[in-house]
Amino acid sequence: MSKPLPAVVIVFSFLAVISSVAFAETHQLSDEPDGYTVSGERIDPSMIGPGIIESNEEVIARDLAMPPSMRNPKARNGAHGAWVVPSPRAISPTGSGNYNVMNKWGDTRMGIGFPRPVRVLGAHLGGQTSLSVTTPGLRVVGYLQGREVGRTDVIRGLTLAPQWFDLNLDNVDRIVFEAEAAQPDAGWFSLDDLTFVEMPAPGGAFGNATIIDFEDLRYNDKLSGSGYRGLLWEEGFGPIPQDTPQDVNIIPAPVSPVGSKPVAAESGESEDDGNALLRGSGGPTLIAQYQGVFFGSDPGASSIPPDTCGAIGPNHFVEVINSSYVVYNKTTGAKIQSMSLGNFFNGSGQSFTGGDPRVVYDTHSGRWIVVATNFGSTIHVAVSTSNSATGSYFKTFFTAAAGSDAACWVDHPTLGVDANGIYIGAYMVGCNRTIFALEKAPMIAVSPSMGTLTAFRNISGAEITLQAAQVYGTPITPGGYIVSVTGSSASSIRFRRVNPPMTAPTLTTVATVGVNSYSTPPDAPSMGSGVALDTIDVRIINALYRNGFFYATHCINVGGRAAVRWYKFQENASSPFITLSQQGNVTDATRHYFMPSLTVNNSGHMVLGFSGSHAGEFASSYYCGRLVNDPAGQTTTPALLKSGNASYTFTDGSGRNRWGDYSLTTVDPSDGETIWTVQEYVHATNTWGTWLGKFTFAPVDLTPPSPDPMSFSIAPTTVNTSSVFMQATEATDTSSPPVNYYFDYVSGAGGHDSIQASRDYTDTGLPLANSNYTYRVAARDSATPNFNQTGFSATASVSTAIETPMGVSFGTITDSSVAVNAAGTFTNLGFLQTGLFYEMTPAAGSGANVWVTGVGANSITVSGLTPCTQYGFRVKARNFQGIETGFDNAAPTLVFTTGCTGCTLLGDLNNSGAVEGGDIAGFVGAKLGNPVGGTNPQCAEYGGTLEQDIDAFVTDLLATP
Repeated sequence: MSKPLPAVVIVFSFLAVISSVAFAETHQLSDEPDGYTVSGERIDPSMIGPGIIESNEEVIARDLAMPPSMRNPKARNGAHGAWVVPSPRAISPTGSGNYNVMNKWGDTRMGIGFPRPVRVLGAHLGGQTSLSVTTPGLRVVGYLQGREVGRTDVIRGLTLAPQWFDLNLDNVDRIVFEAEAAQPDAGWFSLDDLTFVEMPAPGGAFGNATIIDFEDLRYNDKLSGSGYRGLLWEEGFGPIPQDTPQDVNIIPAPVSPVGSKPVAAESGESEDDGNALLRGSGGPTLIAQYQGVFFGSDPGASSIPPDTCGAIGPNHFVEVINSSYVVYNKTTGAKIQSMSLGNFFNGSGQSFTGGDPRVVYDTHSGRWIVVATNFGSTIHVAVSTSNSATGSYFKTFFTAAAGSDAACWVDHPTLGVDANGIYIGAYMVGCNRTIFALEKAPMIAVSPSMGTLTAFRNISGAEITLQAAQVYGTPITPGGYIVSVTGSSASSIRFRRVNPPMTAPTLTTVATVGVNSYSTPPDAPSMGSGVALDTIDVRIINALYRNGFFYATHCINVGGRAAVRWYKFQENASSPFITLSQQGNVTDATRHYFMPSLTVNNSGHMVLGFSGSHAGEFASSYYCGRLVNDPAGQTTTPALLKSGNASYTFTDGSGRNRWGDYSLTTVDPSDGETIWTVQEYVHATNTWGTWLGKFTFAPVDLTPPSPDPMSFSIAPTTVNTSSVFMQATEATDTSSPPVNYYFDYVSGAGGHDSIQASRDYTDTGLPLANSNYTYRVAARDSATPNFNQTGFSATASVSTAIETPMGVSFGTITDSSVAVNAAGTFTNLGFLQTGLFYEMTPAAGSGANVWVTGVGANSITVSGLTPCTQYGFRVKARNFQGIETGFDNAAPTLVFTTGCTGCTLLGDLNNSGAVEGGDIAGFVGAKLGNPVGGTNPQCAEYGGTLEQDIDAFVTDLLATP
């Protein structure tokens, strides 16, 4: 259990302090601002090896004369275990500080000797890599002069997070850690803060305790066989698994930032941008597939993992893997040449035993380019002398471990190319990341040679891998582009550019582009394997540029499963120079997807290839894709390329079940359209294989209707208070008829879109009268699987009509004025031209027969009128654009001003003293609002309705004799 360390200790970590101080004085590229530019370090020509030209036939002859060695000093090859400091990606949590040690290869017997007898007080002990390879039981046995003098109980339940255990082994000069096997004859554990005190002389007291915390070491340091801290660190002496091949070359695993691999994946700990469930409607068609290299099939094909890589050229498909170079006829899939990678590079003047190979076909020069590392100080480069992969190559190498990288070694080189240069991004293990820029022109000359070679060193380890991009065509700003993540758990992608001329290049940080967040994927379970497949981390696995866009892909954590994330970035002529166009996830509710690669053809169609597995499936190969006009973020549902045939478990020295470390998907340069991929699968039990797939896309109509962009033949026009009308210009499409029109409501309150066959569109049910609405229109054809749409027309504005008035009413009436009110509700009264027009007959005075605006326009007072005179009023409205309603009524509403002398006899309008025939014209005129001169209109007002007043007048008229 945990306990405080002894109060008085001697901690051997002063070298770590010195190292950190020295490192702080060295500038590191990390989170530098966009536009930041630095010069590189020109590699001294003395660091460049001799260059030779040799044919593949010479290499094949050398293979026959000198069969490639199947052994590698970094592989187990029957060796016993060793005490080592794990790499950053393999290290488990430590007891203190940044470092601990483990038992490489899971050796079950590991000893440590002391120069004098000691009391071993305790140590931090934990698991290593994963619980599936962690020893289920560990005990420590103490010896003195070769005789066992004590042992601990078996410690069970080790976790990846270390715990303190009291060991209390007294008077020992050697201890042996005995681990029970978790895998065949192998069980891993970690050791930190080993604490002991020398035994005192008889009658003396114990002195200070010593703690070995390993903080003065570096990742990958080996202790076994050394006298580190005055102790004897022994090699392991446990049994070696009987089924371990003695001639397998296990390639060193790529290194990631410390702690980047999750201990256990849980749903919810990862990010999902919502695109995981989207699926495009069109995709690639698999038209041919071929067996690639598998373990043991070709010279040199004896490494774990294969580092799957291959590219298509004019006539051949070239596969370079750990550790073979193989050429196929691209038409038939027949294998034309096969040779070991070791002998392929041995002719360059330095013996080659390495891996991590990469190959590209350079469309700019028509040459093949191959690179690899010896996992030491050098990087090897080969450039073909023609477009044939079966002919001859110019080969050389250079020392990468120089300058600030002098004490480090090369791991996981990437490869990219543009018109001017060859670009290699490498992790210099023990240091940081470095970009190497190679001048290409001298290497493809008639008499080739290595030209200017420039290094840009000390780039932040948080970026994991500097992925050089394959550049097709010429970007707006030419150069070699380098793409990377910004951390193991982050939300941005960084772009750097190596700027020409290649004789004196500079490095510019172009952009750090925000994307959906990502985090390290969990390892992938597979059927029959007790150890999940190593998915590595979130590093960018491949990147390219084509037709104004950059593309990249990597493996991330989605819902506790490994998933593929891909990106499309837009290149811009001005700042920001690179922006995100779209992104998507390829994921599954059960299956893990990992080791992705992608490419895009001239038409903009994409293919992604990757591995897939789950607990009920052997590791297999998959692919998916998308058309250029698929909705953003969508890809087709993954399809099986090659199913796995058996279980796979092949752990490295750190207990990882190695897979990958990458794959490659490329475009046939002959047509710029056909796409090839090479992917890994399980060929047989514990045997990897590779599989080649060739894809095309069905012809797709990508031309939108005409005219493009669209326009309105009748701009949006007011219909009423809740409707507007518009008409699109007639569009035609001869390739994929019929045409549909997309009327897009842009702004306003509650408008509606419509996609329809008719050019005429009336948007009804608009909620606001006298309000502004804007629309635009486009045309779509009927192409499959995705329609083509024209550009939108210019946006056009229209307003709904204002409400029609419902009549007038009257307020205060005097002998010279009348207050008139418009009945009804009027939306946005007072806005721009919105107003009311009060028509008055006969016209008189002031205040009527003009447009009245403002928020109080629904009420006016007309003045300057004649007493005792009848006037008629009606009203209409207009909206803010000046579109008018009709009048409220056909006939005016009548009103009398005051000031009349009164009426002596109702019905006697001509003041004759009796109601008789001479009053009829005056009565009718008064009731119609046109009083007859010389009559008294007040005598027509009986006080009832019009009908009642007429009945009363007729009655009086008939009563007169």
